[in-house]
Amino acid sequence: MPPNLLRHAAQLSTAADPSWQAMEQSLRAEAAAPVEVYEASFGDYVAAIAPADFKFTRHTERLIDIGQRMGDGKLTRVMIELPPRHFKSTIFSRFLPGWFLRRFPERTFGLGAHTQTLAAEFGEAARGYFTASGGALCPSSSGKDRWKTSGGLGGMWVAGVGKGTGLPAHFLGVDDPIKGREEAESAAYRRRLCNWYSTVLNTREEPGCLKLITHTRWLHDADLIGWLLAKVDELDREGHGAMAERWHVISMPLIAEPILKPLPALCTREPDHRKPGEALDPTRYDEKWAEAKKRNTPARDWEALYQQNPSAGEGTVFFLDRMRFYGTTAWPGHPGDPLLPGRFIRTILSVDATFDDTAGSDMVAMTLWGQTEAGAWLLDLVNERLDFPKTVAMIKALRKRHEFGELLIEKKANGAAVIKSLTQEAHGYRVVATGVGTMGSKESRANAASVMFNRGEVFLPRSAPWSQTVVNQLVKFPADTFDDIVDSTSQLLIYLEGSGPLSFATVSWGHGSGRPMALDQATLQVMRQSGWTEEAIMDYQKQMNR
Repeated sequence: MPPNLLRHAAQLSTAADPSWQAMEQSLRAEAAAPVEVYEASFGDYVAAIAPADFKFTRHTERLIDIGQRMGDGKLTRVMIELPPRHFKSTIFSRFLPGWFLRRFPERTFGLGAHTQTLAAEFGEAARGYFTASGGALCPSSSGKDRWKTSGGLGGMWVAGVGKGTGLPAHFLGVDDPIKGREEAESAAYRRRLCNWYSTVLNTREEPGCLKLITHTRWLHDADLIGWLLAKVDELDREGHGAMAERWHVISMPLIAEPILKPLPALCTREPDHRKPGEALDPTRYDEKWAEAKKRNTPARDWEALYQQNPSAGEGTVFFLDRMRFYGTTAWPGHPGDPLLPGRFIRTILSVDATFDDTAGSDMVAMTLWGQTEAGAWLLDLVNERLDFPKTVAMIKALRKRHEFGELLIEKKANGAAVIKSLTQEAHGYRVVATGVGTMGSKESRANAASVMFNRGEVFLPRSAPWSQTVVNQLVKFPADTFDDIVDSTSQLLIYLEGSGPLSFATVSWGHGSGRPMALDQATLQVMRQSGWTEEAIMDYQKQMNR
């Protein structure tokens, strides 16, 4: 019973009016009565209110368990991505709000969806299940878009993308914020969606607010889930990881994959205990059905909608279907992917540097490559905001880790002093001052570098933690915000095109140790097996020691 009403009745009872005294006694008795605590688990709640055609399977019980852990506060930031028709909205937007408000009737559950119509349908369904379980509504507020529990303090509100709300949320959910292909492919809509989430929906959180993002991935990795994960990665790379929201990501492809897609280091992953090739819910859609669906669905649509692996598209300079991938023990490949070679003719670190670590500045990209007779193999990536001292320190760390033999860096306006400093620091490797800036625009350099991709001579790791970052930036170029990885890659490939077995680029060399550089016997053997003539090897060694 609200304390103000009890105090008001007590004040009135002093008038010795028997009716007011009786009212005070009734109110005190109601206030003293124990408050009903709803103790049913989420599974028991669903069993009591679910329609007759709802089936408890391994898959639906897994989803119910996720809802239970959120209600218990064991999970506070959750992303769930899963294919259509797998009970995402049923469990998390229709069932979960009512159970949460039965347990915590004084709290508020806020839910967003792609349209107000869909959001209202979720609100209406959740209200019906809430009352079917014995929950009581506030008579003055029981609409589809907003309804309150009987005490008037808690309840549920819903909002479509672009709609405002001035209401609080102790539990904030988003379900299917993208309606279809047109919105998924629209950069304007994706910006609108992310702006709405950050400036409207996300401003409603109460202290300790739980957050749940559930949606089928569409055709672009910059959807809401992709945008939120990129924000975590960006904050981490900028040294502000403590400010990032640490999402627990639950990815449920229709068919279990042998390789887990990379996530930001600050996020956690829900294990998928299925064997590769096993269907998500074979009681509804088994492996045979999935194979038929795959054969009748465009590859990009299949990967996004059913396997939860969206991409930026096929590319305009660097084409996705022309990229080759390799596997290792740590980073498994797909069947047919080559294994990473055990030895390289040479290893090269290509650096695209800004020497500025302020927020908003470009990122530094360092790509480490190994060269074989088959082409160039990307071995490692650093992509952070670094000033000059941190850049030099990172180069030293990479040299210690990989013992590369050459360092490429563009001779920019301030390049002379930079290269001089790096040359003085170089011990056991050569500093190569490239002149790719003379080739014109970034697009011109990228187009020149794409030739090796088109010939199938560039190999990327299939499942390194940073693989998707590399692929996305290459495919999105030149439309993406960042292009530092593209610049670093282009610099390396243009250099290789000019310094392969039959030709050499004109470059500036530096030797930190002052000692002549020589190829070891193992490297010489690999070069000879790769078709290098003795004359070409001698010319290459002369080039090393200029």
